Amino acid sequence: MEDALKILESLKDGTPVAILVVVVGVVWQIAYAIIRDRIQNRQAQRELMLQQRKFEQQGKLEEQKFAYEQRRWREQLGHDLTVKLVDARLEEYSRIWSCVESVARHQQKTLALSEQAALDLAEKIKSWRY
Repeated sequence: MEDALKILESLKDGTPVAILVVVVGVVWQIAYAIIRDRIQNRQAQRELMLQQRKFEQQGKLEEQKFAYEQRRWREQLGHDLTVKLVDARLEEYSRIWSCVESVARHQQKTLALSEQAALDLAEKIKSWRY
C-alpha cells in the first residue's frame, strides 16, 4: 500500500509538470512545423520567380535571335538579288552595246548613219527593252 501511495503522490506532484512539458513540446513542434513550412513556401516562391524570370529572359533572347536571323536573311536575299541583277545587266547590256557598236562601226566606215541602220538599231533596242 505504501508503494501505491508513493506512486499516487508522485503522480499528483509530477503531473502538472509533465502536462506542462507535453504542452510545451506540442507547441514547439507546431511552431517548428509552421516556420519550416513558411520557409519552404518562400523558397519555392523564389525558385518559381527565378524560373519565370529565366523563361521570360529566354523568350526575349529567342526573339532577338529570330530578329537577327530574319535581318541576316533579308540582307543575304538583297545581296543575292543584287548579284543576279548585276549579272543580268552585264549580260543584257553587252547585247545592246554590241548593237550600238555595230552602228558606230558602220558610221565610221561610211561617215553617215543610214536610215535603215537607225531603224534596225531602234528595233533591236525595242526588242531588247520590251
